[in-house]
Amino acid sequence: MPIWGPDPAPIDKRKGSALIKGTRSWNVTQSPRRNLYIDIDGVCLRNASSTATGTEPAPHVFEFLRWAVRWHRPYWLTTRDAHGQHDGVLRAFRLALGYAALPTEVEVLLKSIRPTRWHGSKVSGIDLGSDFAWIDDSPLTVEIDALRARDLQNRLIVTDTNKDDAALPRAIEAICSLPNYVRR
Repeated sequence: MPIWGPDPAPIDKRKGSALIKGTRSWNVTQSPRRNLYIDIDGVCLRNASSTATGTEPAPHVFEFLRWAVRWHRPYWLTTRDAHGQHDGVLRAFRLALGYAALPTEVEVLLKSIRPTRWHGSKVSGIDLGSDFAWIDDSPLTVEIDALRARDLQNRLIVTDTNKDDAALPRAIEAICSLPNYVRR
C-alpha cells in the first residue's frame, strides 16, 4: 500500500494559479524531514519539441514541489543557478511555461526552495553529513563515485521525467522508503 495518494483534482498547466491551487497533493506521514536536493532539467522540466522554448513542466512537478516544501527541506541543485540565487530557476520556469511573469503562487513556491552554491561537482552543494536525498536525472560518474566512497549512493534518486511521466510520484515513494540516516 503506497504511503502517498493523489487527491482527485486535475492539473491544468495553462492556467496561472491553477498550477498550484488545483493540483493534487500527496499525504505523507511516514517519512522523516530531510534535505532534498532537486535538479531542474530532466526532473522538474522536461524536453518538449512542441513548445517554442523546447521545455515544459514535467508531469506532477508542482505537486512534487509542494510536497517537498511541506514535508522536507528542499534545495535547488541545478546548473541553471549554481550561484545561490533564484534568478536562473525562475527564468527556466518562466520560459517553460511561456509566461512573461510567473503567477504569484508559482513564484512563491519556487522561491520557498533554497538555492545552493556549488562548483565543479553537484556533490559539493550537498550537506553529506545530513539526512538527504538527491533527485537528479543524469548525475556524473564522478558524483556517483563520490557518494559511493561515503556509502551514500542510496541517497541518489535518479529521476528522468523525459522518459517517465510518473517519475516524480516514484521519486516520492523512493524518498519515503529511505532509511533514517545515522551519522557515523
